[in-house]
Amino acid sequence: ICALLGHPRQCPHGSFIPPGPCCEKAGENIESIVSPLDKKQSGFRGKVAYILTHDHPHIKKLMSLGIVPGSELKLVQTFPSFVVTVGETQIALETDIAKEIYVRG
Repeated sequence: ICALLGHPRQCPHGSFIPPGPCCEKAGENIESIVSPLDKKQSGFRGKVAYILTHDHPHIKKLMSLGIVPGSELKLVQTFPSFVVTVGETQIALETDIAKEIYVRG
C-alpha cells in the first residue's frame, strides 16, 4: 500500500507515518498514483480514491453530491472554480474542497 500511494508521510487523518525500508529505498523517485483533484487539468477522468478532510460538513456535502470513494468523475474546468461531472450531474467546487478529493486515473 505504501508504494501504491507513493510513500506518504501523513495518513488521511493527518498523523505522521514513520518511513519504512521501502520508503528509504524509494527516496523521492516514486510518484503517487493518487493525487489531489486541484493538481489535475481540465479533461481529466478518474476515480475518487479517498477524501482527506477534518471538516465533516465537507464530507457530508460531497457524499450528498455523489462524490465518494470509487465514484468516477470528469474534470470539466479548473478556473474560476473546479467543475466536475459525476454521473449525469455537473458540480462546481471551491478550490479548498478540490484539494481534499484524492483521485487516480
